[in-house]
Amino acid sequence: MRLIGEGLNNSQIARETGISRTTVRGWRVGNIYGHRKRAAGRAGLECDGSCRSVEHAIDFGDIYSYLLGQYLGDGMLSEARRHVYRLRIACTAAYPEIIDEVIGSVSTIRGSERIGLTDRGGDMEVSSYWKHWICVFPQHGAGPKWKRPITLAGWQRQVVDHHPWPFLRGLVHSDGCRHINTVQRPVAGKIKKYRYSRYTFTNASDDIRGLFTDACDAVGVQWTRANERVVAVSRRADVAIMDRFIGPKR
Repeated sequence: MRLIGEGLNNSQIARETGISRTTVRGWRVGNIYGHRKRAAGRAGLECDGSCRSVEHAIDFGDIYSYLLGQYLGDGMLSEARRHVYRLRIACTAAYPEIIDEVIGSVSTIRGSERIGLTDRGGDMEVSSYWKHWICVFPQHGAGPKWKRPITLAGWQRQVVDHHPWPFLRGLVHSDGCRHINTVQRPVAGKIKKYRYSRYTFTNASDDIRGLFTDACDAVGVQWTRANERVVAVSRRADVAIMDRFIGPKR
């Protein structure tokens, strides 16, 4: 407990003391005293990145990066009984390929094929129960995401830095789209219409929009602010790059 207080993580304590990391983790969350440590707002267990579920997510970094984008856009956690958490991700029923990708991603990170699929009338809800969803999505907290700070843990930042395109795909598949934009311009006294493809990402959270634009910067895609909540990628060359890795929703 003294080493925990000094800021050492579970792996460092295990190496220094010879105690297994699992035991150290149990002491950290208070299991040995018959209770669990909870963060403010019923945010669940705190994880320092050494949890085996986190290591598994890092091992499948590209898949986790995509699922993280989906979670930040249209996902949520709710606490069930016995410290189990339920992950729910809302998918538009019109895009079956995206639904299949979300199901596959949840199954891979969860390590189980026991995935729920519920028809919500126009939306399909993908769900899964697991104690460790709180570990792999530490952004969980009380209230809507746009009303509270959203920051990535250090290990999440490393995953996104290594796999920016899956992260962007997850964000676009949840809160973005590719569409044809039409503008009118006066040319030689006449109004001409121009049509071009572009990507937009819409989210009320400044932090989540910032994660989207940071990822765009990382892959060399230029973006602009369409309005307070919308980020746009409109240059033909940038749209062509996005098409290689994302493309229209299906």
